[in-house]
Amino acid sequence: MKEELEIVIFSSKIQSLIESNYPNIVKLIKYNGEGLTKALHDIDGAVSARKAVTTFKVTQDGNNNFKTWSEYKDSIHKFLEQVNDDTRLEKARKSLAHQIWKAHYNRFPDWPPVGRTQSDDVDLSANDIHDDGQYTIAWMSEGKITVTDEHPSANVYKTKLGGTPVLRILFVNKRIVKELENKANVDFENAKKKVDSYTKSVGWD
Repeated sequence: MKEELEIVIFSSKIQSLIESNYPNIVKLIKYNGEGLTKALHDIDGAVSARKAVTTFKVTQDGNNNFKTWSEYKDSIHKFLEQVNDDTRLEKARKSLAHQIWKAHYNRFPDWPPVGRTQSDDVDLSANDIHDDGQYTIAWMSEGKITVTDEHPSANVYKTKLGGTPVLRILFVNKRIVKELENKANVDFENAKKKVDSYTKSVGWD
């Protein structure tokens, strides 16, 4: 789990997302990320992280072009829910579903002519941050997905996506990490010493 936390917390995008809420924590990451990661890992419940390469496969068929496109967005959200139904991630799922749907639309705003298919790879560099009660949740995706629209006959519309983007999620316990943030704000030099010496199991008191 510590290795997974390191992979996520060293992401510059994740750092940018949390910097406004935890500026001193981000400073400590940049100062000594390895030491801070060990400290946070050893503080029960402070942070957790997930990194996953997920195979995306979503399809939506219909006989009405507007309805099919609208239902496609719902199908993306349902797929993300099947991948991970953690209730804390509901806002993240909705945000990612919208950004996938928007990326597809930006590439192909119109259906292809009857009898034709259109397909292309689109970038899925998306990220967001939100509060969910006890946690601040920062997430990002990177990689490409393949989006495809088919219009085999006058009243038949098919749209789909596939790919294996990388997803990174950081859960920050607001109460615990805010206490650390405040301590670092009062005496940043002492916080640096704590981080530097954490390999000697010096606690953050």
